[in-house]
Amino acid sequence: CPYKVSVTDKSQVKLQDDLIERQDETGRLALSGGQHTVLTFTIDRAGPGIFMAEVLSPDGKLPIHVEQGPTKAVVSFQSSVEGDHYVHLYWNETPIDCSPILAYCPGPPLPIDASQVAILGKGAESGRAKIRTEFVIDGRRAGPGVPRVVLQGVQSTLPVEMKPLQYDRYRCAYTAPSPGGFLLYVYWSEALVPKCPLKVTVTPKGDPRKVKVTGSGLAGGVAGFEWKVLVDTLEAGPGNPFEMFAGAPPDPTKVQVFGPGVEDGIVGEFESRFLVDTHGAGAGQLAVKIRGPRGRRTFIVSRLVVSEQ
Repeated sequence: CPYKVSVTDKSQVKLQDDLIERQDETGRLALSGGQHTVLTFTIDRAGPGIFMAEVLSPDGKLPIHVEQGPTKAVVSFQSSVEGDHYVHLYWNETPIDCSPILAYCPGPPLPIDASQVAILGKGAESGRAKIRTEFVIDGRRAGPGVPRVVLQGVQSTLPVEMKPLQYDRYRCAYTAPSPGGFLLYVYWSEALVPKCPLKVTVTPKGDPRKVKVTGSGLAGGVAGFEWKVLVDTLEAGPGNPFEMFAGAPPDPTKVQVFGPGVEDGIVGEFESRFLVDTHGAGAGQLAVKIRGPRGRRTFIVSRLVVSEQ
């Protein structure tokens, strides 16, 4: 005596990198095909232990390099496979708090080809005067090009803001000061995108003061009974209709399960980890039941999974 006791705390393994700027709009870590991804973790307050990591891609495990020092651990890997990737991180073989990190790789780099650029959004077709209007330039299939946008009116050229997104995409926005017709030119590495210029029609903003609201429901009513109110926007100009998104129903037949945890093994050497891939199955509630021999307990693990953008 005294006996020396080693205490570890996996919660003190902290991701040092700020991933916000490296995430796409769905919260996935954006990977660049053919380039190394590096993640750094601080481990100086976690106690003695070994840092481990593995990356599961649609083609299986990727080669990964882990360099552990006294104060930090650095993980690096490279992917060129298109699809979701799961970065699992362990401290003394126990998953840390941020594990797994969901990432996405758009695939290997493609040659620059302006004909593969897609222009998405209503803003590339129509807009409303004095209202900020947006559209997206999608160059995921066009190679790592540089976009240029010109929105030409009869008397002047409208300025267009461009914000880079992940995977060679750009969100563009403009505000037309008055109604009229415009021509939208989009270039990808100075090559004009096919079908450009696009015709953009800007309509009046609309006047909410000219909206008429009538009906007996304005005077009140009785709870449980219908109240009727009529909203007349005929003289107020544009404002409707509103677009609504309806997602497809879940399709459990597209759920895939793979990994060592669903294969045969030997007691003492068996790896229980496995992956449930819900990509393409729609949004839903994932429930996993693991049943042992008769007389043993049933373990239930559930997690809410949204698999589509």
